[in-house]
Amino acid sequence: MSDSQTDEVIRHLTSEAFRVDYMLDLVPKQTSLIASMHWMLLEFPVPLLATSDQPVTVVPLLADGATARVVAMPPTGFLMTEEIRFALDPCRAVIFTWLNDIDAPRPVLVGDDFAAELNRAVIAQADREWFHHPGRRATRLKRDDLSFEVCGSLGHQLIPEYSTGYAVDSPRRLHATKLLNHMIDEQTTGEFHVARVRRAQPSALARIAS
Repeated sequence: MSDSQTDEVIRHLTSEAFRVDYMLDLVPKQTSLIASMHWMLLEFPVPLLATSDQPVTVVPLLADGATARVVAMPPTGFLMTEEIRFALDPCRAVIFTWLNDIDAPRPVLVGDDFAAELNRAVIAQADREWFHHPGRRATRLKRDDLSFEVCGSLGHQLIPEYSTGYAVDSPRRLHATKLLNHMIDEQTTGEFHVARVRRAQPSALARIAS
């Protein structure tokens, strides 16, 4: 391309119009992805949670016990992740995993260590500001880990059978991958394609939540 053509392409790719169009194009795909995952509501007894201008934490596929540096956008994409999570309010957060089961029937009660894991990720990845309930400063300290800049998997801690290998091979994730690839190939707009997985027998997670 000539210099003028290159300049025109750069102007287009860096324009607000291109950014808006790109984001709107992603909405059906990202919505389909998250709707395809397993949902679990975490509940805290007091307002422990923080949020920020980058409120969603995406945890990449990790070896058991491993951690990852906190980034708002995973370099491997959203399908190559094992959980997505964000705070709904100071006392509640939702976590999405690839557990091949029905959604948790009721909130799972958790405490300070889980709040610290959520908070230090969402605070570390903030662009400018983070926020918390004025009645209680959001904790980032865990009893056995003082590092602020890494992010571990809550799914591994909450769900006995959940692991990185489980997430990789999960029929739920594989089905969602097929649906998203179809949406990309067909240039689907204005539609949502959701993978649904149901099991007849109560899972370990359902027993924990009860």
